[in-house]
Amino acid sequence: MTDARRCPRCQGEYPEGARFCPSCAQALTSDALEYPMSALELAVSRVRGLLIPALVFTVAVLGIAVMVLASKLERVTRQAYAAAKTASTLAPLSSSDAPAISPAFPDDVAAYLRFLQQIEQNRVALVRRKAALYAPPSPNASGEPPPPDPAAAWLTLVRDFHTQPIPEACNPLAAEYNGLLNTTNSGSDTTALDGVAARADDELKKLAQRYGASPPFKIGEK
Repeated sequence: MTDARRCPRCQGEYPEGARFCPSCAQALTSDALEYPMSALELAVSRVRGLLIPALVFTVAVLGIAVMVLASKLERVTRQAYAAAKTASTLAPLSSSDAPAISPAFPDDVAAYLRFLQQIEQNRVALVRRKAALYAPPSPNASGEPPPPDPAAAWLTLVRDFHTQPIPEACNPLAAEYNGLLNTTNSGSDTTALDGVAARADDELKKLAQRYGASPPFKIGEK
């Protein structure tokens, strides 16, 4: 016995009350014979059976594409982080370079000032390296490799700066120095860079005055 929900022509399923088979457009009722399906209804009927599978396929393809893109992005991010983490940093301060910290400074402040001088020394060295990288080649430097790009070392320097605990008394100095790092990294002109460095150096002087001491180093030296 023929299933009442299957088309007698193509055996395709159709919903209850349908006048035409959605697969082959076979008339299913006498009413459909009396009032034939319009061209638009016929097109919709034929497309309806293919629409859902097509949508499912499209969503599946988009999902796979997103997963592949996310995987590539994660791999690139990990590589960049690994490069920054393993990049060779500049040499730490030697005992002769270390600032003579006045005993008037508390221990935590003195330790932070030693750390900040090392950051500043490395910042200035990276600025010089970047300037050398983009400077016109010297006639006597033919055949010599260009200096290494400081981008990875710069990421390491910024990371190190933000991982160091900041004593409460050094918060204004740290805030101004953070602005100096951002300005240096943005490639601002010399005037803007000198202005930001001067503000950070002023905060260093204020901190030293607070404890009746002299600034152990200068910020912004070239």
